Amino acid sequence: MTGQSVLIVDDEPAIRRLLRTSLGAQGYRTLEAATAAEALARIAADRPDVVILDLGLPDRDGLEVIRAVRTGNAVPIVVLTSRESAACGAPGATCSNCGCMCRRSARRSGRPGTAAPYPHRNRGRLPPRRAGDAAMTLAAMALDALIPPGHVLDRLRAPDKTALLNALARAAGESLGLPPAGIAAALAAREALGSTGIGGGIAVPHARIAALSAPAGFLARLDRPVAFDAVDGRPVDLVFLLLSPATDADHLRALAAVSRRLRRPEVAEAMRTAPPAALRAALLGA
Repeated sequence: MTGQSVLIVDDEPAIRRLLRTSLGAQGYRTLEAATAAEALARIAADRPDVVILDLGLPDRDGLEVIRAVRTGNAVPIVVLTSRESAACGAPGATCSNCGCMCRRSARRSGRPGTAAPYPHRNRGRLPPRRAGDAAMTLAAMALDALIPPGHVLDRLRAPDKTALLNALARAAGESLGLPPAGIAAALAAREALGSTGIGGGIAVPHARIAALSAPAGFLARLDRPVAFDAVDGRPVDLVFLLLSPATDADHLRALAAVSRRLRRPEVAEAMRTAPPAALRAALLGA
């Protein structure tokens, strides 16, 4: 897969930056577009191998972009969205909205025909990718399963960025039964590629860990802000640590979903003012 081109279509610079850095670290060549018009122009001119598309674009609905692309191009499209209605039928069904091979969002309902949620342990494997689209939605992604109550750290103290990453690695290692040193090294290697501080006092450090069998998230509210080399220069006080298996296909989807959730001003404010017992609920909107 190394050397293939990926077009990232998203109007949020912080999301594009996170995806660009993560994909670049895996050997992909990235292209970017912030609007539907830019996306269609780049698809026609650059012929990317894959398109990662946010449906909530400022100038045109993402589903319209997919329809426009499908008039003469079979490039695989991965949809990143928080729009619950974007999901279509059962896994592998043809979406009547966009003509793509889509898969319903992860849910906790357990209804027949729906995908399994994001259980922290013993997570089922996704259906194999098909030729054509791999368009998927994060509308109802089970963040409550990705980050169980025991993965919340309130008033975490750290004097600097390195100490913060080490503290997160220790907490994750203890919870997951993994060596903290390995997690800390993976996080440091990712930060060396570019800060995961996405602005607004928020950071989303992340790494792939070979020993993991399922994604795991950890939420931390700091005792005091820490300089993190964030994109806007603001110290961070809210941190979401995301650890994924080395070959997990949902890593970028989870990363984008978490980042979007945290960057909502009302969510960040609720998390900063919530009492300790309500911190997790503030993130989930429960």
